[in-house]
Amino acid sequence: TAKPPSTRAASVAPDPPPFNPFDEKRWTDWFSLCHRQFECIGSPEWYDLLNVWTRVEGLAQFRLGTVILGGHSDLRPMALTEWVNTKRKQPIVIEKKNLKSFASEFWAWWIDLQPEWRDVAGLQGPLTSTHRSAPNGRSWGVLSDAKGRNRMVSVIACLAWWGVHHVVESGPAALRAQWRDAVEDVRYVLNGVL
Repeated sequence: TAKPPSTRAASVAPDPPPFNPFDEKRWTDWFSLCHRQFECIGSPEWYDLLNVWTRVEGLAQFRLGTVILGGHSDLRPMALTEWVNTKRKQPIVIEKKNLKSFASEFWAWWIDLQPEWRDVAGLQGPLTSTHRSAPNGRSWGVLSDAKGRNRMVSVIACLAWWGVHHVVESGPAALRAQWRDAVEDVRYVLNGVL
């Protein structure tokens, strides 16, 4: 004889909880190491930037990534090469006397990474709020896939080394203003790629 149909509902596994990028147990070693280095600056705008960066990296579940951030490698600040050669284990200390040239290196590199629609090619110095229009669905170019150990983390690292002088050591006023502009511009881009 045939068995009567079961009236029990099929057992369904509950959906896993949504991925929370702020759950440090989910962070990979490279992200955790870098994030700890970057927590040295105690300013609200810096923590806002770190939070947006964490969300961006969380989208890729903190994977390593394989490609170096684009742009012209000759414009990349030399300190980044030193940091990568130490396997990112120690932050770089930019001497105060070299801060102005480091800021110039950063801006030249950052501007080179920007998509054409931002119309900033050839500019020198800071990108301010006048350079931040709505992306309106336009591509972020090389910054669109800025996740991973060799990508946006390099930009954040440069800002951290510069920011130590801004917040901790009270560097020159003009460079403090440029640092705030840089933090705001990087946050604008990261929000754009989210």
